Amino acid sequence: MTRLSVIGAGAILVISLAIVGCGGSSSSPDPAAYDVEPFNGWPQITNEEKVGGYVENAWHDPESPIFAVDSRPAEETGSPMANADLALVQTRELPGYKERWLKKVKLAGRPTIEWAFDTADERSGIDFFFEECGVSFVTRGTMGQIAFAALSQSMREMTRTVKVKGCDEYPAP
Repeated sequence: MTRLSVIGAGAILVISLAIVGCGGSSSSPDPAAYDVEPFNGWPQITNEEKVGGYVENAWHDPESPIFAVDSRPAEETGSPMANADLALVQTRELPGYKERWLKKVKLAGRPTIEWAFDTADERSGIDFFFEECGVSFVTRGTMGQIAFAALSQSMREMTRTVKVKGCDEYPAP
């Protein structure tokens, strides 16, 4: 993997997060703590960093994929579908944008919006938008297009593990 491909993957994350998190800085307390299980001991590259109105944690596989979890109080955002629509409208402007799908799914018992796309720099993204216990989440997976089929399911599985600490709204599957 080249340094440029890591930068490209990070750019997709930052651009799409800025789009969804464009409400400015939060005046509310930070979202609740949550648990998540990234695969294979991926090293954490972002820890509780404020990006737009979200708090971001991210992990990076040495071979290029990135998995990020962005959270903020749900009262500061629209519905998961509204957040996905906003991200979609603005991301369509990226060079070479090609939508794979945008659909409603259930992950870990939660209604979730799943959005997958490609960009001109041979990168793919798969994002999941959902709410739990008053917290709005966007999980983001970025990877090379050639790895999408193999890694999109891994990103889905990692998203299933996101659980607000002390919340029983959606019991583990």
